[in-house]
Amino acid sequence: MSPTMSEVSNRIPEKTGRALKKLQTRSALIRAAAELFAELGYADTTMLAVATRAGLHVQTLYKHFPNKEALAIAPEFDLLERFKIAMQGKDPKTPFTSFWRDWVCGSATRTQTDFRDGQLQRLQTTLQVPAVVGHARAISNEYLNLLEIGLAEELKVDKSDNRYPRLFAGMLWEANNSATASWAKNLGRGDLAEEVTGGVDDVRKLISLWKLANSIN
Repeated sequence: MSPTMSEVSNRIPEKTGRALKKLQTRSALIRAAAELFAELGYADTTMLAVATRAGLHVQTLYKHFPNKEALAIAPEFDLLERFKIAMQGKDPKTPFTSFWRDWVCGSATRTQTDFRDGQLQRLQTTLQVPAVVGHARAISNEYLNLLEIGLAEELKVDKSDNRYPRLFAGMLWEANNSATASWAKNLGRGDLAEEVTGGVDDVRKLISLWKLANSIN
C-alpha cells in the first residue's frame, strides 16, 4: 500500500536537547566547508581543513559526514529535511500544489536575499563535481517521491496504479531546476522567486486541465 502524507510526517523525529547540539555542530561544519570550497575550490579542500576551520576535531567531522561529497551536498540535504517537516505541518485543506508553490517561493526568496553569492558559487562549481552530482540526484529522487505522494492526494488517485502524480511531480521539480539554472546562468540578476513560482503556475494550469477532464474538484 502506498504511503500517505500523514505517514511521511510520522517519520520525522522530534529534536531533543542533544540532537540540537549535534545540529549546531553540523551547521558549523557546513559553514566551514562552504567557506573553504569558495576559497580553495572543492578539489583542494580537505576534511581536516574543514574541521580545523570549524574548530573541531576531524573525528567529529567524520561522525557527521562520511566523506567530502556528503559534506558538499549537506545544504541540499538539510533543505530536504526541512521540507519534510513543512509537509508535516501542512494544512490538510490546502492543495498540495499551493503548498509547494509557497515552499519554493519562500526558499527562493531566502536564497537570493540571504545566500545569493554563496549559492551562485555552489551552483557553478561545487554542485558540478561529478561525485557531488550523484548525491544531488539521490536528493532529487526523494523530492520526486514526496511530490508524487502529495500530488496523488490532491488528484485523489492511488499512485501505485496511476502515472499522473509522478509525471506532474517531474514537471514541478524540473520547473524548479530550470528556473534555478537560468538564475545561476544570469549570475543572479533575475528574480529567482518569480521564476520558480512562474514555473509552478504553468504546471498547475496543466494539472487543472487534467482535473477538469477527470471531473475532480
